[in-house]
Formats: sequence, structure tokens, C-alpha cells
Amino acid sequence: MVEKISPELAEGTPFALFGHSMGAVLAFESARRLEKEGRQPAALFVSASQAPSLPWPPPGTPSAREADDAALTEDLRLLSEGASPVLQHPALLELARPALRADFLMLEGYEYTPGEELACPVIALAGDRDPRVPVDSVRPWEEETDSDFRMRVLPGGHFYFEDQLPQVLEDSSTGA
Repeated sequence: MVEKISPELAEGTPFALFGHSMGAVLAFESARRLEKEGRQPAALFVSASQAPSLPWPPPGTPSAREADDAALTEDLRLLSEGASPVLQHPALLELARPALRADFLMLEGYEYTPGEELACPVIALAGDRDPRVPVDSVRPWEEETDSDFRMRVLPGGHFYFEDQLPQVLEDSSTGA
């Protein structure tokens, strides 16, 4: 999943990784790879993502392989709580659907491999109304680190940060 990471990353400068939704899995695999190379992140922030050890799609959720365009549109409506501007513009929706399907297919194809726990802290952020990533599916991120683990549940759905951006940025800068 993560093929190449810039060698300039972590040349003595502290850095953290942040990933939202599918990006959290990419950030996690990047952190694993960086730590193997001796370039440890200061922290890994995972947002709106179930722990990588849990199966995707969650039980009761249809596979993206089986979903037609209408089902993907409904999933976007559900994830965005109906507020996505993409839903109001058919041409944008046509452009967004393939990317949404690709994200879901990538998650479905991801094979978690148990390994050494991360040495960096993991900070998990979640929305209290996320229809695809319930809070109890975020807690197992704790098992991916032998360092500190903190979890912050904020008001909102899958895109909670749209209303909570100042809090997310504050949490990210303080590592809380």
C-alpha cells in the first residue's frame, strides 16, 4: 500500500502523520515503514477510521464491488449527513463517485498484517455520529502502539472536522 516515502522526511526535523478515513490506514502503514527505516514520527493522528485490524467493510455494510452508483451516492449522503455540496451538482457527483468507489475498494483490498507495535504515540479522533466508523471500532487503534494512546470523540459524523477544525488543529498541535 505504501511504496515510497521521501528520504527527505525526518532529516532531523520532527514530524507527525495525519490520516482521515482511508488516509488513516495509509498514514499507519507509512509510520510502520518509517519506523523500520529509523525515521520515527513524533505522532500518528488517525481520524474517522476504524482500527486497521478490523475487517472492511464493517459487518452489515455492502461491498463497494457490489454497490451500484445509486448505492455509492447514498453512502456519500450518509457519510456527509446530506451536507456534501457534491450531492447538489450532478456533474460533480459523476466525478466524485469513481474516487469514492476507489477509496472503498482500496480499503476492502487492504490486508492487515500484525506486526511490531509503533513506537510513536497514536492519537485517534472520531465523530460521535459517524455512521460507518462507530467509536468502539476506533478504540482498538490502542493496540497498534506501545507508546501513548489518546482518543478524542468530537461532535459530528464522518466529516466532524468541518465543524470542529479549530479543536482538531489544537489537539494536533498539543498532541492531545
